Amino acid sequence: MAIIVMTWQNPSDQVKAVSSDKRAAEWRNVVLKQKGIVEYNAFSGISTGKDMAVDTFRSSEDAAAFLGSKDFSAIVSEMRSLGVTEIDVNILDQHPDVKSALRPA
Repeated sequence: MAIIVMTWQNPSDQVKAVSSDKRAAEWRNVVLKQKGIVEYNAFSGISTGKDMAVDTFRSSEDAAAFLGSKDFSAIVSEMRSLGVTEIDVNILDQHPDVKSALRPA
């Protein structure tokens, strides 16, 4: 299991923020069609003001393939063109000492 954690700052310009929010539904649909996707979750940053998406993949290979894909590149490019800033992406693999959730949902 591997996850991609992506954080970003939404545009301060209200028109761009609304446009970005409208496009987000389509970006999520693209993510949900990726090979190996297990779960998608999103969070709003109450303390940081940054939002976050957490994409869980079956393997780090599947997660890395998505990050290297034209789909991911197009999403990030469009986010930037709409004024989204501080985009940060990390891929994390399952820790060897904790091979599955200790208290699963």
